[in-house]
Amino acid sequence: MQATYTGYVGRMEWRWVSIVTMLTIVVTLIPYLVIAGTTSPDNTFMGILHQYEDGATYLSKMGQGESGNWLTYFQHSPEPTQGALIHPVYMLLGQVARLSYLPNLLIFHGVRLLAMLVMFSAIYQLGANIWVKLRARRIFFVLSVFGSGFGWLVVLLSSGKLISPDVNMPHMYPLYAGLVNIHYPLSIAFLALITSIFIPVFRPGFTAEPNVDNGGTVIFLAGLALAFLFQEALLPIVMAVIGSMMARWVIDRKVKSFEFRWAMWLIVPILPVAAYYSTTIESNPAVEEWLLQRPSNLPSLLLAIFGLGLPLILSLPGLARAIRHFEEDGDRFMLLWLFSMLVSYIVASSGRVQYLAAIIIPIAYFATRAIEDYWFKKVIAQRRYQQRAYIVLFPLVVLTNIFVLFFPVSGVLNHERMESFLDDDYMQAFSELEQISQPNEVVLAAPIVGTWLPAYTDLRSYYGHPAETLYAEQRFAEVKTFYQSKTTETCSFIEDANLYLTNQFLVHYVLYGPEEARIGESACLDDLLLVTQVGDVKIYATQFADAFQE
Repeated sequence: MQATYTGYVGRMEWRWVSIVTMLTIVVTLIPYLVIAGTTSPDNTFMGILHQYEDGATYLSKMGQGESGNWLTYFQHSPEPTQGALIHPVYMLLGQVARLSYLPNLLIFHGVRLLAMLVMFSAIYQLGANIWVKLRARRIFFVLSVFGSGFGWLVVLLSSGKLISPDVNMPHMYPLYAGLVNIHYPLSIAFLALITSIFIPVFRPGFTAEPNVDNGGTVIFLAGLALAFLFQEALLPIVMAVIGSMMARWVIDRKVKSFEFRWAMWLIVPILPVAAYYSTTIESNPAVEEWLLQRPSNLPSLLLAIFGLGLPLILSLPGLARAIRHFEEDGDRFMLLWLFSMLVSYIVASSGRVQYLAAIIIPIAYFATRAIEDYWFKKVIAQRRYQQRAYIVLFPLVVLTNIFVLFFPVSGVLNHERMESFLDDDYMQAFSELEQISQPNEVVLAAPIVGTWLPAYTDLRSYYGHPAETLYAEQRFAEVKTFYQSKTTETCSFIEDANLYLTNQFLVHYVLYGPEEARIGESACLDDLLLVTQVGDVKIYATQFADAFQE
């Protein structure tokens, strides 16, 4: 069965996509339902289950937006920072929360699920713009959306000591991306839309000029949105567009002017945004430090291959054919996109893995090509065996995503300590702190408490995030030193007023509760003023806090 023409998606097809999408979304909500029914009354679920540290920063940004800000400040760091337009989608959602009076957490998850819906639809439309045959479209959709590697096996065999990208790098895998935040699935959706426009543009026989009715507006707006959402994801797709024009010039000795104009519809709108971010990086030390501290490298080449797993294996014949023939009908653009990701990863000085965003999509493309042209023609030619292959291979493709989705639930059911939960006393302590403190004052607490503090208050953490805490390794070590100190001599870094001249901040409050007790019993607390105690959590004031004077 096939569609009428490439790019056309019939009503029955959209119904199939809608059913698959809604079922997938329902399945992704199961862990939250399990948590709602099993959480201990003494603990509070903080609202983020996957990639909780990053999730806390998104809630913090939404809180800043709710307060009326449009620029982001790093609240997980004690240093006062300059504002910058970082992850503006969360600031926008914070403004929505302010106007609608809806909780930030409800808006976050509602928009996250909506972003998944948009992403799934965009990926299917990309497949429809490439193939007429429905089977190929659906194979591509399944591999792109659900594709993952053998990360589950790596984790189990190594007892968690080794981790492949499909377990901890969600921006590379659409389904995983939809579990953790909003800007990843939206970015992947925009990448799919841009690709779905440019593949026909570079096909033989295409001559149309870009306009508002034939995809020009889509690439204009999608490129502009990507420039704000995920700059590293945008660079490889721009390189693929430029590379396709250069390939035409090298092979055919000519550049078609309409292709250049299509490229300009993508490139020109993003130039002012690129200029802004380049200037911000140069002029804002906090942003520069944040970029340097983000995860940069793949764990290893072997683990990266395991992380791409079966989709990569299936794609090998398609990749080999694309390299040999370098055809314009989709292969060239996808190959250049994949190549641009790898080059960007190798050349970049920081945040290198970010350039691999949505890498599973070009791999799924070549896997689909190989399935249609090689595996189902030369290896598994009989239809009844092809049906069995679907049944066997689909679980292998999706298994790591299932593992990632439900892994946190196992900890909850086994009553293990989970970083997505805090003792109820901490939430009450947060409320007490907001009543006695001034906005943006600094609180020293255990790392996990420091992670959640800015998400639910307008205070800053001494340490709370490996990237958004400036000089994170130093701050983390200082937190441990403070809570493990045997003498007050090691506490000078929070009590010495002269350090303000170098650090540009002062610590105003210190928490000591169950999480801090896990680190140690601190002698430094003897010199502080106990302001109040909420259950097992004590709130101390330093000499720089207003509460100390009272």
